[in-house]
Amino acid sequence: MVSPSGCSDRSNRSIYQLFAQQLEQLVRQLADPTLSIEVLRVGIAQLKQGWQQMRSVDSDQTGDLQPTGDSPQPIQAIQTEMLKQLRLLDTDLLFLQAARQSTTLQQRKRQMGDRLQLLQRYCSAILEHE
Repeated sequence: MVSPSGCSDRSNRSIYQLFAQQLEQLVRQLADPTLSIEVLRVGIAQLKQGWQQMRSVDSDQTGDLQPTGDSPQPIQAIQTEMLKQLRLLDTDLLFLQAARQSTTLQQRKRQMGDRLQLLQRYCSAILEHE
């Protein structure tokens, strides 16, 4: 079946589920008090790579098909917000790296955790929409 965005629901769903799993893994890593910046950097890089693969599959599946029926704009808006949050994770990582006091470190980690949870909610919203 093809969704209004022109993407196969089944493969699109599995891609978003994989992305959600990557998010969950990064949230768990962030909760680890012994987490190193390098491990976090690798986790964010993997998350961004997963995002690029997901967007690549979306583009490949959409092709030249024009949407019919329901508008894909809510999904596109969520995807735009997801991309923004992924970019902000890089900035958060730089701030975390520059933090010297433990309270600042905890604040930066909490901010990253909030951002990851927001990404999880966006991902869930897309999965529910499909």
